[in-house]
Amino acid sequence: MGITQQLGASSLIKPGVIDNTAARPASPYEGQVIFQKDTDQLLVWNGTAWVIPNSPAQNPTGLEYISTTTFSGSDTVNISSIFTSNYTNYRAVIRAKNSTTAAALYVRFLTGTTTVETSNIYTVEQRISYSGSAAIIGTRGDQYSPTGGVVATYFSNYAIEFYSPNVASQTNFTMLGVFERSLTDSDTFLVTAGNRVSTQLTGFQLTTAGGGSIDGSVILYGYRNS
Repeated sequence: MGITQQLGASSLIKPGVIDNTAARPASPYEGQVIFQKDTDQLLVWNGTAWVIPNSPAQNPTGLEYISTTTFSGSDTVNISSIFTSNYTNYRAVIRAKNSTTAAALYVRFLTGTTTVETSNIYTVEQRISYSGSAAIIGTRGDQYSPTGGVVATYFSNYAIEFYSPNVASQTNFTMLGVFERSLTDSDTFLVTAGNRVSTQLTGFQLTTAGGGSIDGSVILYGYRNS
């Protein structure tokens, strides 16, 4: 039997293919190459650490894709177990619409699948509402969840920056987004939110208020700094 028959694409043996970090070789040799499936990364052992091949000393710093979560017909979506020690800061890009009606879209911190909803949560929101030819600027500050909005037919889009969510310290995030009600009616949101107490967070939740359910996606990135 030839080697191509033993190690071909249909073989049960997949040399160098591993499931996750825990499955990496315990005693790698310098120059060893592996493919890690949970992060979709090609890695090389440089004698000291597993690195991405285009960097001789370490993984390149910067924004790194983690995962995409899609949802449909849900009034609550938990993006859980995604904040880890692999990254200090995170970015989430959200695209969502309500399947039936206009409604507020709330963002809540999670520890596991439990929401962090206490008097220690604060929100400061600045909003510019545009309808026809008029723009109205409004602000508010309270202890509720940061909010944007979603509406049937039109997708709304948000980018959220999470600062040190998995560190046991005060956590903040900022959200910038556009809530589209129609071609001539929209809101632009700038929200700052945070948890005043030291809590090690593991994820966040999207939920609606005012009825209906949401369709869309969350694309998550991590900021690699080492």
